[in-house]
Amino acid sequence: MRSRIRLIVVLCVAALGASGMIATGGFVAAGGLTNASTSTARVNSGVAAQSSSYLFDDEFDGTSLDLSKWRPNWLGGSNTTITKPINGAELSCYDPAQVRLPGDGSLHLAAAHRSCTASNGTTYAYASGLVETFGHFTFTEGTLEARVWLPGTTTINNWPAVWTDGTGSWPATGESDIMEGLSGKACYHYHSPSGGPGGCASGAFTGWHTFGEVVHGGTATYYYDGAKVGSESTVVAPHYIILNLGVGGYGGTIAAPSEMLVDYVRVTPVGAPPSTTTTAARPTTTTTTTVRPATTTTTEPSTAPSTAPPTSPPPTTPPQPGGGKPGGGTAPGHGYWTVSAAGQVHAYGRAHTRGDLTGRLLAAPIVAAARTATGNGYWLAGGDGNVYAFGDAHSYGSMARRHLAAPIVGMSATRTGRGYYLLGADGGIFTFGDARFHGSTGNMRLAAPVLDIALSPSGNGYWLVARDGGVFTFGDARFRGSAGALHLASPIASIAAGQHGYWLVAGDGGIFAFGVPFRGSVPGLGATGVTDAKRIRAFPDDSGYYILTGHGSLFTFGRAPYYGADAPSRPATPVVDLVLATG
Repeated sequence: MRSRIRLIVVLCVAALGASGMIATGGFVAAGGLTNASTSTARVNSGVAAQSSSYLFDDEFDGTSLDLSKWRPNWLGGSNTTITKPINGAELSCYDPAQVRLPGDGSLHLAAAHRSCTASNGTTYAYASGLVETFGHFTFTEGTLEARVWLPGTTTINNWPAVWTDGTGSWPATGESDIMEGLSGKACYHYHSPSGGPGGCASGAFTGWHTFGEVVHGGTATYYYDGAKVGSESTVVAPHYIILNLGVGGYGGTIAAPSEMLVDYVRVTPVGAPPSTTTTAARPTTTTTTTVRPATTTTTEPSTAPSTAPPTSPPPTTPPQPGGGKPGGGTAPGHGYWTVSAAGQVHAYGRAHTRGDLTGRLLAAPIVAAARTATGNGYWLAGGDGNVYAFGDAHSYGSMARRHLAAPIVGMSATRTGRGYYLLGADGGIFTFGDARFHGSTGNMRLAAPVLDIALSPSGNGYWLVARDGGVFTFGDARFRGSAGALHLASPIASIAAGQHGYWLVAGDGGIFAFGVPFRGSVPGLGATGVTDAKRIRAFPDDSGYYILTGHGSLFTFGRAPYYGADAPSRPATPVVDLVLATG
């Protein structure tokens, strides 16, 4: 930054810690993100520590800058001081008025073409935004990660940078430029008394991307969208973080007004466990927080044969399809909702309808649903990533009007009910509210599309299942087996979690149990005509589960009570999800 070249350090996904693990366990993937519009985003790229392990973290979810973490100018005497440029080639001052948090989940650093007089008495033609942690936070070793939106089309406009600087005299204490927009390219360098070696990454980096570094053992290793782009020797000294949008000088095309957006900044210890992420809150039908993991990678996930039998002996009581008698026992459920592709919600048992989308013209069909912790509300998710909230459900953001590499196919609420996950068909994970990112398959080449997500019992991990029966585990979700190596009579449709494992259901109603009790399946009982099983939903105490079909039929197993179903009324649009009111 201080040298003739301005450098950026955008905190990124370290190669330490897995963003996710394939069913066979052992493949580690760091995610990437595709470009998006200038809207904000909140989706993790894949490698970060759990929140309790953060050395530094700002998700920019509020409406004002956290002054306990940041100063909104370049080493200014106060938080309102307008300061001079960092580099003499810059054409802009740094005015705290150009630092904004409009409440969309991102920090906005804005460049404006207007006269600006800095505290040194010099007037500049442009005003721009900068934040730094000097006096608030420094680190000597660690993993840095930030998700940033850079202005421009095919090349980067202006002179944006995310970087760190040593707290002593420059360059004796070093300067690490993780990402710097130089002449329209994304570049990295490390400045020290030995010089400023580095390079630039190939490709376009406008829009949303993750940038980062791992500083350890006298080396800084730089990552763009999870891919290593270079390593340089470092000076061991405390560094503070700077994010800024410069104008002119060695940057790209001057564009004002323009903005650099920052979704989050995180620093974790070297070797910290993977991984978390977030999203910001927003009214239900509005589009606010999102961006998508990239699907262009070369790693083909593999699946392993199950270590448990795919089925067990049939249950002692038959399943109860729609119209059947209620199940017996004292199961933990008191009702459920069925949800159709048109957004119609039908309540059964003690579940109450809190509203639906009947009669509304939808941009895309509803594909999944989830409930709040109280059971007094629920969310519906569309294939376009839009999220609709009803009852006591609050909107924490959506993917609507965002560029999706693959359509949304699944949804799961957090254990607290104060957040939710959206799942793309490429295995991309989008987190909102207090949902934590633990990894995704969004940057893998998949043999078959991903269909469904199930949270681990603790809520600190999740399983994803693909159409071919492959199971992908993230966080503390343990791999118990998969159907990926089996010859399937019908593709897998859904997954449900139990205490120590999970169930898979195929389109024909066949059940594959891994680490959990087998309670029965439709084919095992000689049922006919079931070719469109959509979801399996289970009670977390392993006492029973339901199979829902696209025609609205419902089959109950174990102690899962039957309260009714859409069939035989045959809804005009397919039934896409079943949400249990409790459990």
